[in-house]
Amino acid sequence: MSLAATHADLSVRQHNFSAGPGSLPQEVVEEVRNELPVYPGLGASIMEVSHRSPEYTEIHQRAGERMKALLGYVARLQSPPARYAQRDLDAVMAAGWSEAAVFEAVQVAALFHMMNRIVEGTGVS
Repeated sequence: MSLAATHADLSVRQHNFSAGPGSLPQEVVEEVRNELPVYPGLGASIMEVSHRSPEYTEIHQRAGERMKALLGYVARLQSPPARYAQRDLDAVMAAGWSEAAVFEAVQVAALFHMMNRIVEGTGVS
């Protein structure tokens, strides 16, 4: 099969067994289709592109910015309630997080905080 024929038939997925990015098995792609979107202009999910590509770098930097906003908010929740305000939540929402994602992060932080207090209060080491 020639390289031209391979690129002409987009329904045929190629597998890369060498070092670097590789395609995912079709059954895996089907299972996680909603969680691994095909990025415009890439024709592949984030897991199928080179970690050295400018597209990956842009996605990675944006994810880092979003995580920084969310984790900053979660860290603030560990302080007394008077120390955080609506503007803290507004910054997280402006970073692109959904209400459901923020709620889940708050639940995890609350559980972590509660478990720490139980351990500290009972002297468990």
